[in-house]
Amino acid sequence: MRLNRSLVTAIAIPVVVLISVGVFLLTSRHGGQALPGAGIGQDPLPSLSPSPGDTGKPRKKPHHARDTALPRGFVGVAVNGHIQRTVKSFTKTTGVHPSLVELYTEFGTPFPRLQARRVITSGSTPFIQWNPRHATLSQIASGHYNRYVSNFAGAVKGFGHHVVLSFAHEMNGTWYPWGRPHSTPAQFKAAWRRIHAVFVRAHVKNVTWSWDPSHVGSPASEWWPGKKYVNVIGIDGYQRPGQTFGQIFSRQLGIIRHITNKPIFIAETAVAPSAGQASQVAGLFQGVSRYKLIGFVWFDINRLKAWRLEGRPAAVRAFRKSVAKLGA
Repeated sequence: MRLNRSLVTAIAIPVVVLISVGVFLLTSRHGGQALPGAGIGQDPLPSLSPSPGDTGKPRKKPHHARDTALPRGFVGVAVNGHIQRTVKSFTKTTGVHPSLVELYTEFGTPFPRLQARRVITSGSTPFIQWNPRHATLSQIASGHYNRYVSNFAGAVKGFGHHVVLSFAHEMNGTWYPWGRPHSTPAQFKAAWRRIHAVFVRAHVKNVTWSWDPSHVGSPASEWWPGKKYVNVIGIDGYQRPGQTFGQIFSRQLGIIRHITNKPIFIAETAVAPSAGQASQVAGLFQGVSRYKLIGFVWFDINRLKAWRLEGRPAAVRAFRKSVAKLGA
């Protein structure tokens, strides 16, 4: 049966208009993006376990750790005690103001807001080593400390300034309760990811996650939590008399380079006093440059060895002479 052409046109035009209006309204409600599940190859929804009060609605893709670049060629300092006085002394001695000031706080205690504020006041960024001396990695991984971690994350967020945060450093060694034989790589990775997930849920944006293995111990790759959970890598290592940069760091740096291209710095280092200390200090700077590291943190604390630079004129001269070349 033939339909009148005018009649077909009269019916078709309103239908097309209604479809177009519907599509416009639908896309405008979602910012012009396709609805969840509407596209082939779309990123899956996050697999984090539901939190209390979860409505069951699809959540946004989780905010994974992004590489937050520290200034290339930076120098930092680890302190113990009076922060501002130590930073001032280190700056006067070396001729360089530290970009990072490393602090140590125990997992289970509140965020060290006062100390972090003093670091900010001194013109530096807080670098916090958060160490679980009295909490097992399995407890942390299971969520036993979720409320505490959530409170810590909220305090970091409320602090409002950028913080570099490292959890359970030197995990690949045997001298801390979070390393072997007390803990396993699987437990460490699960604990790290659990903590990171709590920070993600709290929408903490002012943190750079620093994963800090030791230069000795088991291969760092065994303890790697994954690139989604780490921004930078800080490796720890010290030079005793006669040791070279390569002898201390090359093995572990090679392992780390094999698993990630994230920026690497030395999170703790110093050179022990000896007749060759000045040469070793110069070698430290040369090694940082040769291995394309972004900087280092000098451990300016006399613990086990006299690591402080103050009172070591030859080493200080070598340090000051090398500083200008580090960022080249």
